[in-house]
Amino acid sequence: MAGGGGPMGGAPMGMGGGGGVGSPLASLPGLSSALSALDRGDHHTNHHPGDELTLATEPAGPSAERVRAAIRKALDIEGIHDPVARARWEAGMMLVAKRESGFNNGARNHDDRNARNGDPSDGSWQFTGGTFRQYHQPGTSGSRSDDVAEACAFINYARGRYHVAVDASNLAANIQQADPTRPPKGY
Repeated sequence: MAGGGGPMGGAPMGMGGGGGVGSPLASLPGLSSALSALDRGDHHTNHHPGDELTLATEPAGPSAERVRAAIRKALDIEGIHDPVARARWEAGMMLVAKRESGFNNGARNHDDRNARNGDPSDGSWQFTGGTFRQYHQPGTSGSRSDDVAEACAFINYARGRYHVAVDASNLAANIQQADPTRPPKGY
């Protein structure tokens, strides 16, 4: 799913804080025009990836926090320690889990061709059994409802199938489902 769209680089989601006059965020390049465009409802006008600040809400709640903790543990297991890389992986993986399952590790897709062929997608990242087994991280649970095991499998899958760099600098470009600037699309 290579394609356009802005990279996941930049600031991690959920930095918090205001954005009004006199705040440290007021001096960020593109913030004023991005906020004005959002107020006008024309945030897609003259969009050039990388020229504007993408504003996204921080997923919250018990399920989102469970998934976030699992992602952080998976990044530790996978040996990804660079803070910028971790922020990119976390932002992209949170978006995928939100889009795929609404952070529900018990979610199961009963309706697609995989389900009709006897291998339904399960878990927060909606892996089929075959794909999960292929990209499973040794030493983690064999259950797709285990968020740490599925998060590790997602990292392995993204790197193996979609050639995502270890620093996740191309995660959003290579997997549309991880790109907040493009509509949801299965991966």
